[in-house]
Amino acid sequence: MSGDFSLTIRNDFSELQRLFQAVEPFMEEHKLSPGCRYAALLALEEMITNIIKYGYDDQGAHEIAVGLRAEAG
Repeated sequence: MSGDFSLTIRNDFSELQRLFQAVEPFMEEHKLSPGCRYAALLALEEMITNIIKYGYDDQGAHEIAVGLRAEAG
């Protein structure tokens, strides 16, 4: 089964929890293995953390668009 997930979050570390809560049902729906879920959440956390820390030249509010795709295989 394939499907897409998208969510826009703010460049604030508190948004990581909201992202994880939103992506969990997507992973469950697409029957990702525990190992795949762990790897995906770890990669998401690392990417979003780096974007928040280093992605902007100012301390202003910015939006981060997050997208995932699950494909059978």
